[in-house]
Amino acid sequence: MNIGEQIKYMRKKRKITQNQLAEMTGIHPVTIRKYETDRLQPKKEQVDKIADALSVSPLAFGEFNNNVIRLETEGDLMGLLIMLYKSKVVHIHTPEADEQDAAFVEFSPLLSYYFSLTENKKSIPMKDGSLRFENSDMQKDFVTWARLYDKHMVMTASYADKATAVEKDYLAGNEDQLAMIEMELQTSSVRLEHSDDLEVKSNDTKN
Repeated sequence: MNIGEQIKYMRKKRKITQNQLAEMTGIHPVTIRKYETDRLQPKKEQVDKIADALSVSPLAFGEFNNNVIRLETEGDLMGLLIMLYKSKVVHIHTPEADEQDAAFVEFSPLLSYYFSLTENKKSIPMKDGSLRFENSDMQKDFVTWARLYDKHMVMTASYADKATAVEKDYLAGNEDQLAMIEMELQTSSVRLEHSDDLEVKSNDTKN
């Protein structure tokens, strides 16, 4: 899915018309249509406005490269985890193959050449450290997505250049389905807070 298809998908999921999205973002309706038909690429400012209006992390629009990563909501955090996983910066470790009760985020061994973790002034190689999920719902969602992603990548690699037209269509459909799941995972507007009280970000706009 290109960024225009992603915008269109999330807009329809929210049951919002192009004109309504234009009104919510202050972007001209014709420009919205051009984005969705891939005749025009939105810039960072426009992507941020559209993401806010659709209650999704800007990282959900996978084709958009942004030097600044926004980290305000649980959706933003999920987007960052997905990006790091796809980049092979982190991977998932579970003690048992089919167990999700104890999943850990581990770092690529390559990072040990440049960084280390510290605890009580003692250094720990990055490859020996891990992050434990404190949010069980996020852990379950991320681990489930990671397994689907890994399965898709293995399948894609196994076909390589030998895929038939039917198999190529299947892989493309599977990739689109995975992209939709990734966008859904990044729709949480719950703010990242160090408080027991969860706050939901409001997308109300004032005219």
